[in-house]
Amino acid sequence: MATAWDMLAEMLRPSPEEGIYIYIYIYIYIYIYIYIYIYIYSYWNSYLILLLMHGSLYESLKSGDWNAAKEYIDRHPESLTHRGSSTHRGSSSGGTALHVAIEWKQLHIVEELLKLMTGEDLEIEDGDGFTAFFYALIRGMAPIVASMVKKNENLVTKRVMTNAGAMTPVLYACVLGSWKIARFLYSRTPIHVLTQDNNGREGAEFISQCFFQRNKF
Repeated sequence: MATAWDMLAEMLRPSPEEGIYIYIYIYIYIYIYIYIYIYIYSYWNSYLILLLMHGSLYESLKSGDWNAAKEYIDRHPESLTHRGSSTHRGSSSGGTALHVAIEWKQLHIVEELLKLMTGEDLEIEDGDGFTAFFYALIRGMAPIVASMVKKNENLVTKRVMTNAGAMTPVLYACVLGSWKIARFLYSRTPIHVLTQDNNGREGAEFISQCFFQRNKF
């Protein structure tokens, strides 16, 4: 005599056709799972290797070894504009090779890197949204700022984010007291940026800073 359990098992037993579909679903599920696992593993493995490889470039930049850095860049051209991770020996905020060289004040390397980069490359931002131009500006590197602007004139009109809000580079140079840089940037900044944009507010602030610092242009 069949028990209730036997009857339940008979009711739930799939038909031959249903059994085939179940096996097909299981096969597809396993296939997709394996594919995704392999894809993710390959991606992260390649990414970590790339970071570790570029780490040797960053170490060369920090130590001032341009020959080693140039040799690495020649073998891995993509490393020139790659944004490294701050946790993998890049800049403190995950910038490019140029960010690293400026942060570590390797001026001779900075000049060499600029020869290899395009004007557009100078607009690449680090993980915090700052360009290498901003790095040079806040560190008072007048020759580097000049070299960058000559390579990309748009840099003088791109406002930088500060604790006091967005400012034109020339105004921020005044706030920092970097007058040599401020004079240079003033000579390169289109007048409308100071007199028309934002209702001329930055132009007024610029003049105010000049009086406050008792500096004459």
